[in-house]
Amino acid sequence: MIETSIISMNPNWLTKEWIKEVYSPIIADARSARSYGSAALDFVYVASGIVDCYMTLLLHPWDFMGGQIIAEETGAVVTNQLGEALDPLKSNSILVANPKLHHDILNGYLKTYEKQLREIHQGMFTSR
Repeated sequence: MIETSIISMNPNWLTKEWIKEVYSPIIADARSARSYGSAALDFVYVASGIVDCYMTLLLHPWDFMGGQIIAEETGAVVTNQLGEALDPLKSNSILVANPKLHHDILNGYLKTYEKQLREIHQGMFTSR
């Protein structure tokens, strides 16, 4: 399914040596990638089917809460990149997509880097 999907992602994460290995295979296998520069717009684009997935490594609660509600109301799955529920009181990584694509990205790509992602989540950029 990823080969027919359009993924929205901040291209900045693809340039960071410490994280690009996690995201590069996803983008390489996807049909295409986009960057709109607005988390709210990205959530709504997933909800409306304009893009198939939105993912980012760091969003603050005020950037994702409204979009999360909209996306979930349309059937999208919204979690952090470890597959956990978003914490509304903390910054989170984001993975939002339809249930099948969410499962495919989480289990086919991100689980491979679970240890690295968990370390990032625990320190949330304190050493970056």
